[in-house]
Amino acid sequence: MADALALAGDIVSCGGLMLLFLLLTEPRYPMRRTAALLSAVFAVTAAAYIAAVLGLGLTPGQASLVCFSIPSLTACLLLSKYRDGRFLFTFCTIDVLGFMLIAVSRISAVLLGGDDWVSLFFRLVLMGLLVAFFLRIRGNYRRVMAEHSTGWGMLAAVSVLFYAMLYLLVTYPAPLIGRREYIPVVLFFCATVLATYVVIYQAIVRMVKLSESEQSELLLQTRLELQKSQLELQQVYYRMAYVDSLTGLANRASFERRRKEIEADLVHNRPVWCVSADLNNLKEVNDARGHEWGDRLLRETGQLLTQLLGEAFEIFRLGGDEFMLLSCGKPSDKVSALLGNLYPAIEAHNAAGNLPVSLAVGWDSLREGEDDLAPLIARVDREMYRRKREMKKDASRPADEI
Repeated sequence: MADALALAGDIVSCGGLMLLFLLLTEPRYPMRRTAALLSAVFAVTAAAYIAAVLGLGLTPGQASLVCFSIPSLTACLLLSKYRDGRFLFTFCTIDVLGFMLIAVSRISAVLLGGDDWVSLFFRLVLMGLLVAFFLRIRGNYRRVMAEHSTGWGMLAAVSVLFYAMLYLLVTYPAPLIGRREYIPVVLFFCATVLATYVVIYQAIVRMVKLSESEQSELLLQTRLELQKSQLELQQVYYRMAYVDSLTGLANRASFERRRKEIEADLVHNRPVWCVSADLNNLKEVNDARGHEWGDRLLRETGQLLTQLLGEAFEIFRLGGDEFMLLSCGKPSDKVSALLGNLYPAIEAHNAAGNLPVSLAVGWDSLREGEDDLAPLIARVDREMYRRKREMKKDASRPADEI
């Protein structure tokens, strides 16, 4: 009966260790297939273990090494996704913990009178605790194995050393049951090994937390970069929709939007001023010197208008040689002073050796009783065209002099 209980305890321990390995490792094949293959290996090795102990007369330690450890190592290696230090550390750690479980259960039986039922009971209880603990840590452990492939070789070497030392302590030169004076030494060694594995587990937990922190930081950085990209894309769309690509000024769409905004609150936006400006001789410059010179002239005009009137006006290029300027809420005396100095300032600009600019300009302010900008825009356009006709009659210069 005692031999049968000892055999049952060893077989239960082997089955539990295979279950622990299945919990911790990342299988190469689907879980059902892996579990079925390990179950078949367990059945064969259990039968071989019974035959080795009862038929060949091997000691339980020898039979366990030949029938359980070596075949299970081979089977688990074939079924594991990782076949490097990660596998070796996992397998050896489970074997060490299993060996400690068997040793503690046998010591408990010895201390309580040598009853094999006590040994079997302690094996089942300790195995249940190990299974519960492995279920708790399996997620973190598998995650660390997946994210970190280096550093496992040294841990595996430590586990192999622990296994060898524990095996010698328990079985050499005679089974522990015959050397009770070594029980405190074995228990102290088991406590030391367990403390080492606790440190390793804490390191794994820290690695997971660090990885989560890095992932959170990476996620935050990705979100910030995405928001930055979206902002840049919005700016690109805005420039495409509302900015004239040649001069960098606001375009006709922007002018129409601003016009609606001003008209929506004329009470608070008054006084409103509008300037219509038309660049003279642009067609002649394009025909005589090419569109590159015409583009230079348009850019020069936009810069000049910004320099002279940008303090009080928003400047828009409507297209071609047409510019429109809007001012709202600015003191009328200041706006009038800027506009009164416009032509002298243009002449000074041209006299300084810059690219000559000739503009026909008309301006006016919104009058009482006008509730939109249409009459104002019509007046400044008429004034601009009147001025343009006068300039052509008086002193329009040939294109080759520009």
